[in-house]
Amino acid sequence: MAELQAITDEAHRHGKLTAAHCACAQSVANCLDADVDMIVHCVFTEADGSYRSGQDLVDRLAIARVWVNPTLYILRAAIQHLTETRERLGALPSREELQFA
Repeated sequence: MAELQAITDEAHRHGKLTAAHCACAQSVANCLDADVDMIVHCVFTEADGSYRSGQDLVDRLAIARVWVNPTLYILRAAIQHLTETRERLGALPSREELQFA
């Protein structure tokens, strides 16, 4: 957190915006704590691998008025890949099935 905060502080001191790629809920929370300006991907995966959008984190994003680039095409491509794999194999391995659920 200290390093992330130092980066955003320095960028803002020079009039620059910051962006960060967030692949889990904790990284989204960290970026909000560090005043990052844009969150790319903004994935809500939890430490246990589950995916849920906690309302508290969604509320924090709205209050902070942070720009969010959810990169929806990547999600669409992943769903398409899992669908095609399921059709080809008749089923998905359990890990992929959890991602698809």
